[in-house]
Amino acid sequence: FEDTILKIRTTRKGQEAAMYGPLRDLFIQLLNYPAADVDIDVRGDDGRPDVTVRAPSGLLSLNGTPVKIPWIVVEAKDEPDCFKNTDSREDIFLEKEKYIGTNTGWFVMVDPGVFIARQVGGRQVWDDIVIHLDDSLTPSVFVSKLSGLKAEVAGVSEQLRRFREGDFGLIAVEKLSPPPAPASRTQQAK
Repeated sequence: FEDTILKIRTTRKGQEAAMYGPLRDLFIQLLNYPAADVDIDVRGDDGRPDVTVRAPSGLLSLNGTPVKIPWIVVEAKDEPDCFKNTDSREDIFLEKEKYIGTNTGWFVMVDPGVFIARQVGGRQVWDDIVIHLDDSLTPSVFVSKLSGLKAEVAGVSEQLRRFREGDFGLIAVEKLSPPPAPASRTQQAK
């Protein structure tokens, strides 16, 4: 873990791609994703995230194999503090949010000093999970802060899974009632 974080922390300007392997390793070794579900720099429908982490969608393809979705997309920058600075973070996020698809759950931003995880869906900069990549960071703190990104909770939500299995109790129901009967004088006027 320490070597992986050190590799990210010591990335020099112009060597951004050197961060991709260590980032992949964090998702595989600490957040428990299968290696086959973590891709480096693979072009998607809306661009090319630096790292893409796939998760089960709960659906099957026509040939019966599970369909995987891009659950986490990662943007890495070799510019120190570009994500630590919230203004710069927002500028880069707005430029790179094109990587977010309909099934993406998390957008991760990493520079040599910080690892930021933002849940997709109306979240703002103040909701970001911020992990400083310093000497005090331990594997247990890293995993604890990123518990919502772990492989065992990734992919289709429990509510959607239940709905697909026929549990319609989660559907909002609006009960309509007829309007009250008009006053007797209103009925007579007609």
